[in-house]
Amino acid sequence: MANTQSINERLLKVLNSDKNQGYVIGLTGEWGIGKTHFWKNFYKEKRSELGCQKYAYISLFGIDSLDSLKYEIAIQTQATSTDKKDSKKNLKIKSLFTFITNNVKIPDIQSNGFALSIGQNIITGALFSLVKDTIICIDDLERKSDNLDIKDIMGLISHLKTEKNCKVVVILHQDKTDNQFQEYKEKVFDEIVHLTENFSIIKTIIDDDEMIDIYKEFYEKLAVKNIRFYERVKRDYREIIESVDDLSLSSKDSILRNLLIVRLADLIKPEIPCENKDNNFVFDLKYLLNFEPYNISDNSVVDIINSLEYFF
Repeated sequence: MANTQSINERLLKVLNSDKNQGYVIGLTGEWGIGKTHFWKNFYKEKRSELGCQKYAYISLFGIDSLDSLKYEIAIQTQATSTDKKDSKKNLKIKSLFTFITNNVKIPDIQSNGFALSIGQNIITGALFSLVKDTIICIDDLERKSDNLDIKDIMGLISHLKTEKNCKVVVILHQDKTDNQFQEYKEKVFDEIVHLTENFSIIKTIIDDDEMIDIYKEFYEKLAVKNIRFYERVKRDYREIIESVDDLSLSSKDSILRNLLIVRLADLIKPEIPCENKDNNFVFDLKYLLNFEPYNISDNSVVDIINSLEYFF
């Protein structure tokens, strides 16, 4: 809780700092820890407290040019206000720009075999010129297209900060970024915060007060932080208990513990060396039901798996 709470407080302070000065803050953490989920929850809960009146969220996944990125930033910008009048006005503006982009045709200029769409460029430029004093979240930096150079992305972020007075939040998995990012990081980012604890995020996903203590015990002893892991366990668990009437609490307890172990086996499977061709391996459920602690990225997992004889 302490980590998510401290990041909440830091983000709120940064995003409400001097309105005449931009800022770039990175939000990083291990793969699957829930950085995007954390940010979206933060914005949903704190939007009314934010100093900037405009906000845009953009994932770099699928964006293959700098102009496309500029266009997405502009078209995704919305009012942070929950006032219905502001929201309606904002919707009309975005609808108009989208209509113009899709329907107004300005002839292309042909030059040495290269077609430049004047219409698209003019509209993108006009839209982007309106972007200022905005909170902008740029997600999935490590999933960017190969056609989109990290140098250009960093240059645009720097421009948004220094020329547009924007507060930019960049969500990334720092270990998966390339060397170019490390080169530009110090020049562009004012600070980077690390999300290391995420049980408060998991708790909102699980939404099950009856079983939450089992999830917490598992989380604390095995340090499994992958959000998708818990989403799958939750889905499997609910499917089972909804198909059987009048299950006792002890039965539900046993079902959930078993599911956590089965899903853990699936999660760490690529790290387990198997001698047989079918890549099958077996577990001692009696040993694992107590959630004996170990680090799944550590070599000790191999010793644990090798010591087990059966599963169910």
